[in-house]
Amino acid sequence: MREHKEDDAIKIFHFIDHIMEGRVWYGRGSDLKKRLRNAMDRDYEGYNGKIHYHPSDNSYVAPENFQKLYHGTTMNCAKSIQTKIKFELCRDRTDFGKGFYLTTNFNQAKNWAIRQYNNEMKKGNVTNTPVVVAFDFKEMEAYNICSIKEFIAVNEEWSDFVYNERKDGINRIHKFDIVKGPLADGKTLTVTKKRKRGRINSDEYLKEIKSRKKHENQISFHTDKSLEFLKFKEVHDIGE
Repeated sequence: MREHKEDDAIKIFHFIDHIMEGRVWYGRGSDLKKRLRNAMDRDYEGYNGKIHYHPSDNSYVAPENFQKLYHGTTMNCAKSIQTKIKFELCRDRTDFGKGFYLTTNFNQAKNWAIRQYNNEMKKGNVTNTPVVVAFDFKEMEAYNICSIKEFIAVNEEWSDFVYNERKDGINRIHKFDIVKGPLADGKTLTVTKKRKRGRINSDEYLKEIKSRKKHENQISFHTDKSLEFLKFKEVHDIGE
């Protein structure tokens, strides 16, 4: 949803009010003018009440301190997730390590769900259906308790982190409860093998894994402590 221009001023004043109250983690050490400019120019999915923009992952936080997150999966898995998120069932050799992955982008989660559904269909599981599971993330509270790593942009630090997690898998366990950042291209595992064998260097690796799609992001949860700030809300059945 794109705000009308007449609402931009209200949005900016709310943004400033939130920073002045000291409740916005991303206000520290930032170029406020640049962030305000960015906030004027973005499309977003709305919350009830005031909207506060996160430039790093193109997301917004409402004043009640909840951030909407989405997980694309199938109905069978969604039923299990509602009961308990089990890290032992999560995939290994993913961008930020083994963990439970979500995004602020509903359409991105929808695509994940359809992809997983198609994989299930190939296995003969015709009774399943793709769904998007919605959560409320108590982000500001989590920042006071959890160890959180955030990658602001696609850069060498981000690509090296992805490379090491993709290369080493469960043999590499990072120290973070939550990791946030851009999404890598879907061919990352193949490209990682090329870098590991010395066929490409780090600069070429960065160029190869950079996602071609804008506004795609991921937030991964890696510990039971981090899950305390994630609250299940609902399941969206998106059909085939």
